[in-house]
Amino acid sequence: MTNQEFIQKFNQEAVKLDEDFDVRELNFLHRGYRVHAYYHTGDFHTQVKSYDPSGSMADGICLKGNHTITIGNYFDDMIDEIIKEEKEFSEKHVFSTNKEGNLVLTFTSNLNVDDGFINHPQGEHESTMELLTTFNEKEEYPQSIEWENPVTGCENIGIEYDEELSEVTGYDGVFELPAQAIMLLEHAGFKVSEDLKE
Repeated sequence: MTNQEFIQKFNQEAVKLDEDFDVRELNFLHRGYRVHAYYHTGDFHTQVKSYDPSGSMADGICLKGNHTITIGNYFDDMIDEIIKEEKEFSEKHVFSTNKEGNLVLTFTSNLNVDDGFINHPQGEHESTMELLTTFNEKEEYPQSIEWENPVTGCENIGIEYDEELSEVTGYDGVFELPAQAIMLLEHAGFKVSEDLKE
């Protein structure tokens, strides 16, 4: 999609958000990716996000946050770059099921050791995360994640699950919930609070 094609599409399809100011918005799919375009009094702010049409991960995986596109770029060039990054990302993140029937994520990432004051980088290593679940009267829900890595050994991440909201709302056992833990939970079909993704 060229800049001219994008501007034409935006002018034809964008929704006006404010009657007093020129504020318009357009969401559309391009090559399977979700494009969000926002126009405010002379300036375009556009983003491309991964999109999984199956709905299993509603927002897909966006590797470096939203990819901002200025009006001087082509959408296709940016999407090509996202596809390249996602290919590299998927090669380092593999889902499987172990003999106990639990979902496992094997991945390669940079690990750090936090001494309470400073994060000490330990380099790139392979880790595994195993999702452990339990049941109540109406549903299966996540209980914990066993994270095994060569730097800190085995760490247990406790998962707090709100049964009324059917949503993961908290955790314990680690300073920060790793992005891979969120991926594992969402891949298993569990909703994760937006607060935990910030």
